[in-house]
Amino acid sequence: MTANNGFGLKRMVKWAVPPITSAVLLAAAFPPFDWPLLAWIALVPLFLKLYRCRILTGFGAGLFTGLIFYVILMWWTASLGEISLVNFLLMGIVLGSFFGLFAGLGCWLLRILPQWAPLYLPPLWVSIEYFRSHIGFLSQPFGILGYSQFTILPVAGLASYTGVYGVSSILIASNALIVSVVWRCSPSPLCNNSLRQGRWQPLAPVLIAASILLGGFTLQAIDGEASSPAKKLSVAIVQGNAVANGDIDDAHYLKDVLPIYEKLTREARGASLVVWPSSSVPGVIPYDRSMTDRLGLLAKEGNTFLLIGAAGFDKFDPKQRLTKRVANSAFLFSPSGLLRGRYDKIRLLPFDEYLPARDLIPWPDWVVSKEMKDHQPGKDLTVFQAGPANFGVQICFENMFPDQVRQLALKGVDFVVGQTNEAYTESPAAHYQHLMYFVFRAIENHMPILRSSTNGVSAIIDATGRIVGSVQDASGREIGVTGMITGNIKIGQERSFYTRHGNAFVHACVITVTVLILIGIITQVGRALLNQLKNSGG
Repeated sequence: MTANNGFGLKRMVKWAVPPITSAVLLAAAFPPFDWPLLAWIALVPLFLKLYRCRILTGFGAGLFTGLIFYVILMWWTASLGEISLVNFLLMGIVLGSFFGLFAGLGCWLLRILPQWAPLYLPPLWVSIEYFRSHIGFLSQPFGILGYSQFTILPVAGLASYTGVYGVSSILIASNALIVSVVWRCSPSPLCNNSLRQGRWQPLAPVLIAASILLGGFTLQAIDGEASSPAKKLSVAIVQGNAVANGDIDDAHYLKDVLPIYEKLTREARGASLVVWPSSSVPGVIPYDRSMTDRLGLLAKEGNTFLLIGAAGFDKFDPKQRLTKRVANSAFLFSPSGLLRGRYDKIRLLPFDEYLPARDLIPWPDWVVSKEMKDHQPGKDLTVFQAGPANFGVQICFENMFPDQVRQLALKGVDFVVGQTNEAYTESPAAHYQHLMYFVFRAIENHMPILRSSTNGVSAIIDATGRIVGSVQDASGREIGVTGMITGNIKIGQERSFYTRHGNAFVHACVITVTVLILIGIITQVGRALLNQLKNSGG
């Protein structure tokens, strides 16, 4: 009995080590650890295991890898007051299940078409990443593999053609290539001749190298273009560092916080556009006339365009008047002090800004309180004008999704402002993980991004994805500090291949995977029929 228990424990450890190793290495590629090169090898232990797994075993190994990865990556969410341990683990299981789906299908394809692994595992991964980022209110782009490379710009530069998913694909290709080389050189009887003689394997390193060169040269060309004489706009980003836990009443905000924003705005004299973060103004605009007049006067005093974030409510809008719902909005005041534009957040955060399918799904109280009030979603992407420049705004959660930023680029904006309120957490991991998305939105569309955060990181990102400046204190700290940054951004740059053609690369991946699955099914059915004929003596 003791021997059996020892044998069982040994088997469990042997089964768990590869998924845990891959999960830890993969999490270390992201902030706050910031070892992006690990993403090129992190999944090798899991992939080696897949060559020896059946579909269900592979799914389990992938699920376990994903669960551990997300527990490490997203541990900061467990400290948020509205997220219980049960909710946190449930989120890890749901997100980990996509790893499981990849691993299960990967096991099946490896058994049928093993020699093509470095070429079909990347599109399979991309297809699943895209799917989990586009499933309605369940969409979760957290942990998209390509984001880990946001500090390695020659690699991230590929996103100007493929979006972030293309960067994920070359990382998966690298992991698959290493595994195929290991198996090709392996004396193990489990490694069959098709693995050792795969003719397609040499293509993988060529494609990886070509992708990196393409991304690097593209960003270098943009950088050269940015240094040439062109129209520029002077901008300032104000970070008021309102409160650490996000719990503050309007009276205290009016007395202690709003004056900080006003003081820093006055110090930004000379900037054509001053940007405040999301939820930076108490009250409801333009319903609150005294606050609206106060902001208009501030813009007029500084002779600047002033973009602020506040709750939006229009008493002349029949739907808002009927529902009494406020929007999460951005408002632009002109140098003359007039309110010139408004954007209402379109993609609301589920279970925070609205309860999905409220009338259809009886959500339990441990998921979300039924007393939560829904926000009013916006309808259209607004194009604001500040002097010679056109720009768009994305608020908080929206910056995680490439599609709306691309739509703004197609509307002809010169840059995008990302307003966010991250006062709900002090975790550096949360702040720097959110910064990743903005770097890729800039690269994808060859377009500067102004990131304005309540308490950090507020930054100016140029069209190559380079962070050219951020709000920080004398010691270089960027989170939990009060301050302002000024700079000049180039306007009028040409848009990228990704802007013009969208997710063409993802569509190609989906088609490739579909064809390969069909080939796999036909191959498997053909083998079964052939075996049946042999057994029947036909």
